[in-house]
Amino acid sequence: MLELRHISKSFEGKPALADVSFRVKTGEIVALLGPSGSGKSTLLNVVAGLETPDRGRVLWDRKDLSRVPAHRRGFGLMFQDYALFPHRDVYGNVAFAMQMSHQSSAYITKRVRQVLQLVDLSVDFEHRDVNSLSGGEQQRVALARALASQPGLLMLDEPLGSLDRALRARLLEDLSIILRKAGQTSLYVTHDQEEAYAIADRIVLLNIGRVVRVATPEQLYWHPASAFVARFLGLENLFPARVVRSGRRVWLETPIGRLPAPNKALNGDLTVLLRPDALHLGRSGAVKLKGKLLKKRFRGKTPQARVDVGGTQLVLELPSVAQLPAIGQTVQISFNPKEALQVFPRE
Repeated sequence: MLELRHISKSFEGKPALADVSFRVKTGEIVALLGPSGSGKSTLLNVVAGLETPDRGRVLWDRKDLSRVPAHRRGFGLMFQDYALFPHRDVYGNVAFAMQMSHQSSAYITKRVRQVLQLVDLSVDFEHRDVNSLSGGEQQRVALARALASQPGLLMLDEPLGSLDRALRARLLEDLSIILRKAGQTSLYVTHDQEEAYAIADRIVLLNIGRVVRVATPEQLYWHPASAFVARFLGLENLFPARVVRSGRRVWLETPIGRLPAPNKALNGDLTVLLRPDALHLGRSGAVKLKGKLLKKRFRGKTPQARVDVGGTQLVLELPSVAQLPAIGQTVQISFNPKEALQVFPRE
């Protein structure tokens, strides 16, 4: 098990990591997710031993790694550009680390074939020139090389970032299957929430060097816990709200009108999220709004509509684009507060 305790790191007086703590359990895949500059790569370098934290500790199976150099930690690292050795064939690339540790030739050959099979490359690939391989094949060779020495922890730094969208989607699914089949404890760095959702058991979301949320993909999406998290996940329907009380009734005063408060204990200034997947066209929900349809676009299985409600734009995700009238028409929106409405402290 990997455990990070209160890791902080600065460069030239500018903090890159601030009091970062979390655990990665044995066999678990944890994604480090966040925007550019959030500290993901710095944190990966600290875990790998390539950077020394100013404060805090990195522990592996309860052993403090502070004095353990990178090459003795027993961790594997896979980069975005794969960093394959161009002068070595597939076998030579996968076998490299084992050859450097003076394993027997028989063991190396056996292990190379095991991991090539694991990543769905046949024995025929052993002596291929890596420069002749496709991007997907190179990615599998790099993964096989990382797995060959049976690392305690495998760290993957944006491993699919250089691939086109279709290939990335296919290899992401394969990568998830391979890592779980190998029982490989993994730390996966990405800025793409869809990648994190698809591969991770849990997600550590970073912002400006701090952990802002640790959750399963489902928890993160359905319960963002802050306006920053919701905004990063692409949930656009965020606007200010003020709690208003009238007798026993509690309301939220918002730019789109008064909305029922989901919690009577709320006070002060808040930020409201209306989930786009819980807004409906028509009058089926308890709360009803009117607006003008500004835009509609088709996004695969999820058509989207943008509607102006009193000068505030709301995004709706709909089951079918056929539901939408012409742009400029007045539409009725409705929702059930318990499903659609979430509130956060004002940032």
